[in-house]
Amino acid sequence: MQHLLWFSKQQDAANARERHSAAVGDLTVAFESVQADVRAAEAKLEALRADHYAAGDALHERQGAFYEANAEVTRLEQQLAFARESETRITQQVAQLTEQIGALAGQESALLGDREAIEQAIEDALVAREKTGDEERAAVAALPEREQAVAAAAAVSADLQQRIGLAEQAIRVIETKRENVARRRATARTAPRAPAGRARCARRADDRADRGGRRSAPAGNSRSSPRKRPD
Repeated sequence: MQHLLWFSKQQDAANARERHSAAVGDLTVAFESVQADVRAAEAKLEALRADHYAAGDALHERQGAFYEANAEVTRLEQQLAFARESETRITQQVAQLTEQIGALAGQESALLGDREAIEQAIEDALVAREKTGDEERAAVAALPEREQAVAAAAAVSADLQQRIGLAEQAIRVIETKRENVARRRATARTAPRAPAGRARCARRADDRADRGGRRSAPAGNSRSSPRKRPD
């Protein structure tokens, strides 16, 4: 009986050993399969990590390009704003220069009218001078006793001489003003960004020239006055 019991236990042990060996084999196969799955997952994780790094690098490049584009857009917006300000300023300067050119044209027209009037006055004065000279000569030749009338005619002639001198001086002043106006117009057309101070300086120079011409007029007239005839 003991032998049978021992043999039965031996058979049970052998069967259990076979079952455990089969279970160990199955577990070994499952473990190797799990290890293969782990290696595949690790490889996939490594690939995903590499893709993540590549995506991060690409994102950084895109961010750098975005920042560069944003900086370029900001710079272009600043240039556009400066261009608009420059356009507005230039438009205002063109309007001012156009107004100044119109004013100078009006001054030139007025100066031309004054010159024509002065030239006509000079012609009338010359005609009157010739007439007075003829009358003076006729009076001297025909009536020596009318020296008083001759003296009066001489006074009239002196006055005409003075008027002629004043007219010639005025013509010279007008010519000077016209030349200054022409220079200012040429300067205004060729240099549209010239400051308004130059025009004021030119007008002041014209005023000084005008006052100097007026002061020099009496001296020129005194030199051109006729001599008094001896009795």
